[in-house]
Amino acid sequence: MKYAHYIYHNSNRDWSNSLSTAWQIYFCMKFMCNGSVKFFYRKQDGTIRCAFGKLKGISRKKKNKLPREPRFDIFVYYDLEKDDFRCFKTENFIAASRVWTR
Repeated sequence: MKYAHYIYHNSNRDWSNSLSTAWQIYFCMKFMCNGSVKFFYRKQDGTIRCAFGKLKGISRKKKNKLPREPRFDIFVYYDLEKDDFRCFKTENFIAASRVWTR
């Protein structure tokens, strides 16, 4: 619900759209804990990026870059193509298309 409230107050979406996006983010993060996920989001310059990311199975040295406390304004993930952590604003999340294994 905190994701939905953040998206609702910081974008021009209505409540139902914000809630739907928050649920998509939740399931995307849940799938990322079990494997890799293909998802889409809007970058700051307005282009749409297709990303392949995961949250589990990352080395300890790279895990130290993760934020210590949960944040609802950004979505942090490990990008498999760039081999580094990336993040984007949660209101820019578009959709997770499918679970993808590499």
